[in-house]
Amino acid sequence: MKNRRLLAAQEGVLHIVFRIADDKGLLFTDLKDLKAVLKRGLLGTVFKK
Repeated sequence: MKNRRLLAAQEGVLHIVFRIADDKGLLFTDLKDLKAVLKRGLLGTVFKK
């Protein structure tokens, strides 16, 4: 049961990241882009307008 909650939490984080990216008109071209966004604190420091 613990693993299931972890997966749900991971899914939730990814949903938020993709929603913010969509709202900002950003496109992840590969997994490398997604990893960079997650490592640098979501979308604030990676994609400044």
